[in-house]
Amino acid sequence: MRKLFHKSPFSVFTYREELLNLQDKTIRIMAMTLLSSPAGRVWRFYRDGFREMTVGKTLWAIIIIKLIVMFGILRLFFFPDLLSRDFDTDEQRAAHVRSELTGR
Repeated sequence: MRKLFHKSPFSVFTYREELLNLQDKTIRIMAMTLLSSPAGRVWRFYRDGFREMTVGKTLWAIIIIKLIVMFGILRLFFFPDLLSRDFDTDEQRAAHVRSELTGR
């Protein structure tokens, strides 16, 4: 490997390591460009807010578990698929939905 330069007397950078360092700088610049946009600032605002939470993390975990239970488990037991049970084809299902929407 070809040596480019010494950063300090104790560390010698090889050509490959310097190329990797340049790639890291490019990635860092691209990330900073994305994060300086309005959407990036909003993302940083929420990301930093969630990182600093203590009680909020527990509350968000409870909310997510509750949503999974409500939409995943209860749907299986309390909301059967009536259209597929009562009608055989998609055309019949569509006609029924159309008549229910326009008939009321």
